[in-house]
Amino acid sequence: MSDRPQTSDEAAATDDVASRAAELAARFAAGDLDEPGMRELYLMLRAPGPAGRDAAEVAWDVLGSTTDLRSALGTTFQDTVRHRLDAVVAGAGAGGFVDGVKTKLGIERPSLRAIAPSSRSAHDRPATAIPLVGAVVAGVIVIVVALALALATGGEVREIVADVVWAKAPVSVAARPVTTGAHLDRTSRVVVGPEGRLVIAWPSGDRATIHGPATVVPQGGGLSLASGTAWFETGPFTLGLPDGGQAIALGEAKFTAQVQGEVSTLGVASGELLLKKTREDPGTKLEAGFASSGPDKQYEWETEPHWTTTHTGSRLLVCDTERVAWHFRARVVLSSLDDAVVFQGLTGAPAVGVQAGSLILRDAPAGIGEAMERTATGGRRLLGQRIPLKGAPLVERTVELDAAPAQHPRLTITGLESAPEGLTIKIGCPFEVMLYGGGRLEAIQFHVGPPPAPGE
Repeated sequence: MSDRPQTSDEAAATDDVASRAAELAARFAAGDLDEPGMRELYLMLRAPGPAGRDAAEVAWDVLGSTTDLRSALGTTFQDTVRHRLDAVVAGAGAGGFVDGVKTKLGIERPSLRAIAPSSRSAHDRPATAIPLVGAVVAGVIVIVVALALALATGGEVREIVADVVWAKAPVSVAARPVTTGAHLDRTSRVVVGPEGRLVIAWPSGDRATIHGPATVVPQGGGLSLASGTAWFETGPFTLGLPDGGQAIALGEAKFTAQVQGEVSTLGVASGELLLKKTREDPGTKLEAGFASSGPDKQYEWETEPHWTTTHTGSRLLVCDTERVAWHFRARVVLSSLDDAVVFQGLTGAPAVGVQAGSLILRDAPAGIGEAMERTATGGRRLLGQRIPLKGAPLVERTVELDAAPAQHPRLTITGLESAPEGLTIKIGCPFEVMLYGGGRLEAIQFHVGPPPAPGE
């Protein structure tokens, strides 16, 4: 309750509310409360702040002295309420209070302690108790859950804003696993692990697909994206970004958002977004087919990979002009120990090569003749600092170069155990791939801006 002294009028009003709450709770516990009464009690329990908690405390006391409700409704009701309250625990952190509500209603019996049966016989029970079993059970469940939440949260019942359509672990809220069918409120800070996947839906039909690692907080008609990548299919919708900016879908839209550090990259597949640096900013429109790494940095969104087939020539120009944000992925295939694949910039930047179970780092790019040396056995060896890669020398490896805005690309490759999070390298667009001997690239993908939606 509030610590501020009450006026005489406030005290009288409080007494009236407490009296009414006690009356409704008594009739509810006895199985004698009609549907309008249940609605009134429910609204009292949902009242914000001290009012809701005061009403809940009165109802709590009344339930402690009346047991006819559980006797009239039987085990089916008890099982249903137990299931609903178990779901409440994860969403509201209300474990102790919810357990208490279960005990009061006889849904969970304390160990080594029997619950006394009702002193009233079935013949003495009000005639309205029997219709309650079939017609108003749903309302009874709502009241019990509202009571548990009011006691647990001080009267501030958390509004469910979105549902989990599909989840693949690891996904969690407050260290509790999130599974398909879970409900999310405005305080649900959802953490999606590196291999996790999550699909969220809103009552309006809006939908978001999130790939980990990511952290999100759903809102009514929107989402806050603290980190990670998400794909959206929405109507009017507000996306909150970690720098305080917003991306607002003005109507039906399909768009992608990727947050890396403090940098947000957006791409619009259809519809349009209004990008705002602050809430007061009038905003800049981002139209379909374009991407943005900030309201003032828009460019054409190249979602289609430039190549999808095997390349076996001696040189492959990946991108011929400077790009703000881009991603390259391919599978490196070597058929002999002499084969090699080298990634190098066109502006004097360092080079990175793959050969015979090693990653080779060079300070500067080199032509075909300058990059190799003859070995004592007559083979060819790529020059540079060598970092061992786990696995057989000729095993196929996936290499990725990921460049966030205003950052050097990060390189990852299969078997790089010494740096599993990747290496930062100074290779940027434009860059090329040099192929030595029988070295080749397969399943090549390259896109500019945020990644296209999965499956596209």
